[in-house]
Amino acid sequence: MSAASSAPIRVFGVRLDGEAARLDERGSLPATAAGLAGLALAPESEAVLLLEEGLAVPAPEVLAKMLAGPCHGWHAGLLLGQAGHPYAWNTICHGRSMLSCDVDPAVASTSWKVSARALLLRAEVLDRFGGFDHSFDTMSGAALDAGLRWIQHGALLRHEPDLLVEPPTSPTEPPTAADGIRIVRRRLGSRWALWAVLRGIRGGTMPVRELRASMRAATRAGAAVATSGRGLPDPPAPARGAGSGSERVTVLVPTVGRYPFVEPLLRQLDQQTRRPDEVIVVDQNPEAARHDLHEVAGDLPLRVLHLLPPGQCSARNLGLRASTGTHVLFLDDDDEIPADLIERHLEVLAAPEVAVSCGLVDDAESGPAPATLRFRQVGTTFPTNNAMIRRSVLEQAGLFDPTYDRGSRADHDLGMRSYLAGNLHVYDPRPQVFHHHAPMGGLRTHGARIRTRNNSRSTVVERHLRTPTDIYLGLRYHTVAQVREDLALSAFATLTGTGSPAARAARLVVQLVLLPSTLAHNRSVYREGQALLAERPPLPTLDGSA
Repeated sequence: MSAASSAPIRVFGVRLDGEAARLDERGSLPATAAGLAGLALAPESEAVLLLEEGLAVPAPEVLAKMLAGPCHGWHAGLLLGQAGHPYAWNTICHGRSMLSCDVDPAVASTSWKVSARALLLRAEVLDRFGGFDHSFDTMSGAALDAGLRWIQHGALLRHEPDLLVEPPTSPTEPPTAADGIRIVRRRLGSRWALWAVLRGIRGGTMPVRELRASMRAATRAGAAVATSGRGLPDPPAPARGAGSGSERVTVLVPTVGRYPFVEPLLRQLDQQTRRPDEVIVVDQNPEAARHDLHEVAGDLPLRVLHLLPPGQCSARNLGLRASTGTHVLFLDDDDEIPADLIERHLEVLAAPEVAVSCGLVDDAESGPAPATLRFRQVGTTFPTNNAMIRRSVLEQAGLFDPTYDRGSRADHDLGMRSYLAGNLHVYDPRPQVFHHHAPMGGLRTHGARIRTRNNSRSTVVERHLRTPTDIYLGLRYHTVAQVREDLALSAFATLTGTGSPAARAARLVVQLVLLPSTLAHNRSVYREGQALLAERPPLPTLDGSA
């Protein structure tokens, strides 16, 4: 195996000049974390291009096309050895995340796995969120830390194979285990970092020679790179607006047991500033209990389809196959929506590069969305209670997997398939709904979603445990190691609660007593998830061919 690259990093200032980009080379930096920390922008530059010495410079037209779009950074990290790193974050502490499942490096995709060997970055990202941290052991560790910081603060980052004109001749030095622990410590705190160290020791992924450095990294915060708020300006002018005017919007709402909620929702859809072209309600209530929804729909272009027995995926797939829209807005039947919801989603999707618009959900159970969800950023979930998707994504990725018909995670499964196909998902807080979390109907009809993480942590006895469909989702898209680490983390999480110190202490004692039962449950659902994976049905398609 050839030695890891240590070639200097060339630095270019970049400015748009019509349909091309003008590059001004400004020297080079050593290929170390300390060297990258010296990166500074020229005042007149719109962006900076970092490129390892020896790699060919991309054509100006290629760079200009990237900068004309809605994203903030492009890199070739997945082609340059950053996939799967750092293990402490990617597998132990955050393995269940959509972005911890790296896309085929030949495909342009959303990724924070930045490499400084090939990186194009808008100036405002460095200006607001800072550059590279000198305290990392490796250049790759510093780049991963920066990429995660940028994407968590609102930068839309893409792995872009076109940044590499030709493959590199030498590999990237991987981050040390201590670099991974530093990343965990800075985002999640020392308790999580120590958990990552212990799990690394248990799993054999923590080299003995790095144990001392990793323990120091877990317990010492260090000086983090300074940032200035969260969020970035809206996309460039050509990407703004509410769409081309040719969009045809279908609103899809499956319902069961929730007429007191879905009827007001239909009235709200009738008051939209940008009216829907088609509203499809899939009514899964028993025939004797059905309401005539047309009576409350006003002038809505409403179609009511009926389905028995009920099933969330079967219902949505029935509605999708009957739909005619170029864009589909997914809502839950217990949503409450503002008058501009459709208009706001279309504004997010005005940029042709954006395939999925995910909106903010204020929740009756967990309260208003936190500050970390109050700015535009990469969408890392696919919430079917407030998301609009291009029809082309469904043609590409397929419909809802019927394995989840009566279980949770159907929306995340479809979101994963869209993400793995390279589609850009954008979360924007402006398309906003209120989710009532109705106590009846929905997945509760099938005994699912009765306990959530938030309502279980406020009690002493209740546990929010993984389900067979959680495991099925993990085994479909993630590694076995990521699934097993997630199960271990879910068991550990049952020990913590909310409320007074006395309530939290009582929960700790009770959950320690229940821990053998929790671990037995995890073993059982893992086997059930494996069985679901072995028996999974063909994935339905929009044209009905499967």
